[in-house]
Amino acid sequence: MIVAREFYGALAVLLVGLPLYAQEMLTDRPDQTETATVVPMGSVQVESGGAVEFDGPAEQRNRTTAFSSLVRVGLLPTFELRLNGAVLHHQTGATAASGIGDVAVGAKIAIAREFGDLPEMALVAEMTLPVGGDEVRPHELLPLLRMAFSRSLGESSSLGLNLGAEWGEGDEPAQGFYTLSLGSELAEQIGGYVELFGSLGAASPPAHSADGGFTWLLADRLQLDLSAGVGLSPAAPDYFVSAGVSFRIPY
Repeated sequence: MIVAREFYGALAVLLVGLPLYAQEMLTDRPDQTETATVVPMGSVQVESGGAVEFDGPAEQRNRTTAFSSLVRVGLLPTFELRLNGAVLHHQTGATAASGIGDVAVGAKIAIAREFGDLPEMALVAEMTLPVGGDEVRPHELLPLLRMAFSRSLGESSSLGLNLGAEWGEGDEPAQGFYTLSLGSELAEQIGGYVELFGSLGAASPPAHSADGGFTWLLADRLQLDLSAGVGLSPAAPDYFVSAGVSFRIPY
């Protein structure tokens, strides 16, 4: 199957050589909330995974499978370059569409560190490109802006909040979105989180979801994750499951 070949080929490239070095590792997966922290200058962090999403009645079930990778390159102490893409497969009954999609370039810019009651803040700006498979990609440039806030809650827990907007094709108005995530260290190398997220727009009904998951730090710079979520409103997908791997290397 073409999707499987593309995924395993990409995964083999991403996992070639894992020289790791010691420094705190924060990832933008598996939750929907982006951290307000940029990757260290002089490093490349790769965050990859697969997800399966289900929606609709059993007789006409919509299933979307995605194998995605986010590459984060630390160029300055307060600036990271971001490259994102996925191999997508949509299945509705006997109808299917596959291809490369969700290809985006962007940056994360650190604005402020946490100080007293003020949270850590960062701006994420991305542009989804009209490249990839005709049936799964946009056909024009689609911008996205996101403000990320992070606040520690004691020594082992933190709260993350994202507020942003993304633009659709043609005359479709911009759609706002939010995420709110509570994370905690469950053991020395294991973390967990619960999260609410959704979107609000004039052209579509609100879609709200909840999810949760775990991370497992196998080595200083190598992390596995597992998560699952459910829809809380009719416009949201019924449920999804996801698993992934993240690692950091110097360049």
